[in-house]
Amino acid sequence: MIPASDLWMLGLRPVRNDEDDAAAVGDVVRPARSTKFVVDQRLGRWRVQLNDEDAGAFASLDDAVRFACGQAREQAKAGTLGVVVVQSEVQEMHCFTPPAGAYVAPPEPKLRVVGGAGR
Repeated sequence: MIPASDLWMLGLRPVRNDEDDAAAVGDVVRPARSTKFVVDQRLGRWRVQLNDEDAGAFASLDDAVRFACGQAREQAKAGTLGVVVVQSEVQEMHCFTPPAGAYVAPPEPKLRVVGGAGR
Protein backbone atom coordinates (compact mmCIF):
# COMPACT_ATOMS: atom_id res chain seq x y z
CA MET A 1 0.00 0.00 0.00
CA ILE A 2 1.28 3.48 -0.86
CA PRO A 3 1.63 5.73 2.22
CA ALA A 4 -0.49 8.88 2.16
CA SER A 5 2.64 11.06 2.22
CA ASP A 6 3.81 9.48 -1.06
CA LEU A 7 0.39 10.06 -2.64
CA TRP A 8 0.59 13.78 -1.86
CA MET A 9 4.07 13.91 -3.44
CA LEU A 10 2.58 12.39 -6.61
CA GLY A 11 -0.25 14.93 -6.62
CA LEU A 12 -2.82 12.30 -5.61
CA ARG A 13 -5.11 12.06 -2.61
CA PRO A 14 -6.01 8.93 -0.70
CA VAL A 15 -9.32 7.31 -1.53
CA ARG A 16 -11.79 7.23 1.37
CA ASN A 17 -13.12 3.77 2.10
CA ASP A 18 -15.44 4.74 4.94
CA GLU A 19 -18.11 7.19 3.82
CA ASP A 20 -19.72 7.16 7.28
CA ASP A 21 -16.51 8.50 8.81
CA ALA A 22 -16.48 11.41 6.35
CA ALA A 23 -20.14 12.20 7.03
CA ALA A 24 -19.57 12.17 10.80
CA VAL A 25 -16.83 14.78 10.50
CA GLY A 26 -19.12 17.03 8.48
CA ASP A 27 -17.09 16.89 5.27
CA VAL A 28 -18.87 16.89 1.96
CA VAL A 29 -18.57 13.40 0.50
CA ARG A 30 -17.19 13.69 -3.01
CA PRO A 31 -16.57 10.82 -5.39
CA ALA A 32 -12.97 9.68 -5.60
CA ARG A 33 -10.99 11.37 -8.35
CA SER A 34 -8.33 8.67 -8.27
CA THR A 35 -8.21 4.89 -8.14
CA LYS A 36 -5.35 2.59 -7.21
CA PHE A 37 -4.82 -0.87 -8.64
CA VAL A 38 -2.25 -3.14 -6.96
CA VAL A 39 -0.97 -6.26 -8.73
CA ASP A 40 0.89 -8.75 -6.52
CA GLN A 41 1.45 -12.49 -6.26
CA ARG A 42 -0.47 -14.55 -3.71
CA LEU A 43 -0.72 -18.33 -3.52
CA GLY A 44 0.74 -18.79 -6.99
CA ARG A 45 -1.72 -16.41 -8.69
CA TRP A 46 -1.42 -12.75 -9.63
CA ARG A 47 -4.08 -10.83 -7.71
CA VAL A 48 -5.45 -7.44 -8.73
CA GLN A 49 -6.85 -5.20 -6.01
CA LEU A 50 -8.86 -2.09 -6.75
CA ASN A 51 -8.80 0.39 -3.83
CA ASP A 52 -8.02 -2.48 -1.40
CA GLU A 53 -10.82 -4.73 -2.72
CA ASP A 54 -10.31 -7.90 -4.77
CA ALA A 55 -10.78 -7.32 -8.51
CA GLY A 56 -9.61 -10.70 -9.85
CA ALA A 57 -6.85 -13.30 -10.07
CA PHE A 58 -4.79 -14.26 -13.10
CA ALA A 59 -2.38 -17.07 -13.98
CA SER A 60 0.24 -14.75 -15.48
CA LEU A 61 1.64 -11.39 -14.50
CA ASP A 62 1.13 -10.01 -18.02
CA ASP A 63 -2.59 -10.81 -17.95
CA ALA A 64 -3.03 -9.17 -14.54
CA VAL A 65 -1.17 -6.01 -15.58
CA ARG A 66 -3.05 -5.85 -18.88
CA PHE A 67 -6.40 -6.09 -17.00
CA ALA A 68 -5.47 -3.45 -14.39
CA CYS A 69 -4.06 -1.04 -16.98
CA GLY A 70 -7.11 -1.48 -19.21
CA GLN A 71 -9.45 -0.68 -16.32
CA ALA A 72 -7.35 2.33 -15.27
CA ARG A 73 -7.26 3.61 -18.87
CA GLU A 74 -11.05 3.40 -19.18
CA GLN A 75 -11.54 5.22 -15.88
CA ALA A 76 -9.10 7.92 -16.98
CA LYS A 77 -11.21 8.54 -20.08
CA ALA A 78 -14.15 9.16 -17.72
CA GLY A 79 -12.15 11.70 -15.65
CA THR A 80 -10.68 9.56 -12.85
CA LEU A 81 -6.90 9.31 -12.43
CA GLY A 82 -5.76 5.67 -12.37
CA VAL A 83 -2.55 4.37 -10.80
CA VAL A 84 -1.41 0.76 -11.27
CA VAL A 85 1.29 -0.49 -8.89
CA VAL A 86 2.92 -3.80 -9.82
CA GLN A 87 4.72 -5.59 -6.99
CA SER A 88 6.93 -8.16 -8.68
CA GLU A 89 10.67 -8.68 -9.12
CA VAL A 90 10.77 -5.35 -10.93
CA GLN A 91 8.56 -2.78 -9.20
CA GLU A 92 6.42 -0.89 -11.70
CA MET A 93 4.01 2.01 -11.53
CA HIS A 94 1.71 2.99 -14.38
CA CYS A 95 -0.26 6.23 -14.28
CA PHE A 96 -3.27 7.04 -16.47
CA THR A 97 -4.34 10.67 -16.39
CA PRO A 98 -7.67 12.07 -17.56
CA PRO A 99 -7.77 14.25 -20.68
CA ALA A 100 -7.19 17.97 -20.21
CA GLY A 101 -10.89 18.86 -20.47
CA ALA A 102 -12.04 16.34 -17.84
CA TYR A 103 -11.92 18.84 -14.98
CA VAL A 104 -13.37 22.31 -14.86
CA ALA A 105 -10.58 24.79 -14.29
CA PRO A 106 -11.00 27.17 -11.36
CA PRO A 107 -11.84 30.74 -12.38
CA GLU A 108 -8.85 32.93 -13.02
CA PRO A 109 -8.29 35.63 -10.41
CA LYS A 110 -9.06 39.15 -11.53
CA LEU A 111 -6.05 41.37 -11.18
CA ARG A 112 -6.17 45.09 -10.74
CA VAL A 113 -3.18 47.25 -11.64
CA VAL A 114 -2.31 49.71 -8.93
CA GLY A 115 -0.15 52.72 -9.70
CA GLY A 116 3.53 52.02 -9.23
CA ALA A 117 6.86 53.79 -9.24
CA GLY A 118 6.87 54.13 -13.05
CA ARG A 119 4.01 56.68 -13.15
